[in-house]
Amino acid sequence: MRAVLKLLVSVIVCLLAGLAGLALVFRDLPVDPGPGLIALGGLFYLSVGFGLTRLHSGARPFLWGLAPGWALAILGVIGVWVTMTDPPSGHWGLALLFLLGPAVAGLAGALLAARTPRA
Repeated sequence: MRAVLKLLVSVIVCLLAGLAGLALVFRDLPVDPGPGLIALGGLFYLSVGFGLTRLHSGARPFLWGLAPGWALAILGVIGVWVTMTDPPSGHWGLALLFLLGPAVAGLAGALLAARTPRA
């Protein structure tokens, strides 16, 4: 029963983390915060990847590090597709940031959690 509850909580956290990533992308601000928003998103996905990996110690840690970035990965795949098929409409940097940013941050959090000894 405890394993099922842990899995359910993890899936809910992954869904909420993906929606939070979408909220960071589709914000309604008149100015572009640039590097500050990227740093905030990276720190967010690093901490979520760390937390999920600690919760599931030993059970596919890097999968739990990648899982929270599902929504931005979908946006990244769409961005890469648009950039490849219609180059004037796309932007490689933005598409690759959406595709790789949450994955790298989540994997860094998972690696940090996997290498941190448990108390």
